[in-house]
Amino acid sequence: MASPLPKNWKKMLAALLARANPKRATLSEQFTPPPSPPVNGENALKTVNEESNRITGWSLLIIGGSLLAILDKDYLKIDGCFKWIYFLYILGWLLLCLSVYWGQKVTRSYLASLFVSKEFIDKTAEQANICFNRQISWFIAGVIVFSLWMVCFLLLWIFNAKTTI
Repeated sequence: MASPLPKNWKKMLAALLARANPKRATLSEQFTPPPSPPVNGENALKTVNEESNRITGWSLLIIGGSLLAILDKDYLKIDGCFKWIYFLYILGWLLLCLSVYWGQKVTRSYLASLFVSKEFIDKTAEQANICFNRQISWFIAGVIVFSLWMVCFLLLWIFNAKTTI
């Protein structure tokens, strides 16, 4: 079935809107993103370092919160053969510690870029980018492990008749 609209309906609509309100931009101008500022190695490194520090903070927060959850006296303890899910804590801590490690490498790359000549900034930025990608990967893996633990814990809490709140 053929469309009842002419093929150039977008141009016609833009012309009609321009006549109705000349200050309004055309559709193509309205949806075109503004040009991005030029990126140099120094600004990129600073941004990557800030984001890396944010991920490091989240990693440490998750590690600390999970430690508090285990050490809390009012925490729901699971008995029996289902205690194996607590091994996921160790795996999650290990993965988040690796994320913190790679975050420290990003910070070291940023600090090194402050003291090297301009010709080495691109290589330093490339190294920081590699470390940042590894940090993100380990962080995501750690969050997935703790999410898996949470799902297992909730399922055991729901389906275990012996568990009381």
